[in-house]
Amino acid sequence: MNFTRNSTLLTVATMICLAAGFSACQSSQKDAYFAEASQSSTAVDRHAGASGRTGPAVEGTGRPEGIGRLAGQYYYIRDGAATRLYQRQRFAQGYWFDRKGRIIASDGNVVLLNNGEMVTFAGEHLPIPPGVAFP
Repeated sequence: MNFTRNSTLLTVATMICLAAGFSACQSSQKDAYFAEASQSSTAVDRHAGASGRTGPAVEGTGRPEGIGRLAGQYYYIRDGAATRLYQRQRFAQGYWFDRKGRIIASDGNVVLLNNGEMVTFAGEHLPIPPGVAFP
């Protein structure tokens, strides 16, 4: 028995199968939209512009999450509930809030909010949705 010849044939056969499999998986159609910011995660947005749970509520499918301003006070808004921000706070999404009312986005830009407005962690400015429970 010639083990070298058998392993070489097995290697060549494996490479041919892999090449055929990879070429069959390629598609000329763009099925998913990969946002540049999401390249380090496993999340995929199926439609361009979709921003997941931090995006605006669309027909009751979700509630926005972010920082809002109401009556001169700042609140963290999530799942229809608001928590007042009293001190400097860093959020997991890369946003910062400081005591002076400055909101610093993950890209370093300062976000200014009008009364009754919020910014989602996706960077969208929205009016504070109705039904949010404030303390």
